[in-house]
Amino acid sequence: MLYSISTIWDTDSGDKLGMAVLGMPQAGKTLWYSYLTNKEMAKHTVDRTQVDEFTLYFPKGRQVTIRNGIDIGGNEENIRTYYSQMICNNEIVLFFFNIKSYLDDISYQRKVNSRLDYIYTCWKKNKTGVDPSKKVSLIMSYADLLGNNREDGCKNALNLLRSRTFSEITKQYIIINMMDDKEKGNLKIKLFGGDSI
Repeated sequence: MLYSISTIWDTDSGDKLGMAVLGMPQAGKTLWYSYLTNKEMAKHTVDRTQVDEFTLYFPKGRQVTIRNGIDIGGNEENIRTYYSQMICNNEIVLFFFNIKSYLDDISYQRKVNSRLDYIYTCWKKNKTGVDPSKKVSLIMSYADLLGNNREDGCKNALNLLRSRTFSEITKQYIIINMMDDKEKGNLKIKLFGGDSI
């Protein structure tokens, strides 16, 4: 699994953390929430599903509580309805997209770029003084569709992303198979625990 993610949790955040889970349709957002909460979330969310506060437990007594949130669908209407509020009200942003589609489909690539540009612009406008490069993470899902070309696929996607105006928010990333619990567990540890498994 290729990643450049370090823990986003710091003691200055208090005892609870807000997490905005944004991204493209069917890119793994609901799978992520289901994994973290250990509850089956409604699949193919069209609008929104409330996610109650939950606590993650780690070795040596470490725990992180994630505040109430929402699992929103990846449809374009939700960008205007929810993105700005979710970015402003949370400490971190996770953006999920299908890496295979990003590399193979120019229309999909443009939609991803447009959303990331919106996230970057919104962050810079509303969260002055907070470095987005350490608080926004790209979750490149469907890594299994790349077969043995994960490393090349990741590099190619990053080259495309880093040529854009939002390149500042491409420093934190992971390429992942969201159907693999071990990979999701590694992502959880990297984001909230600081050590890989």
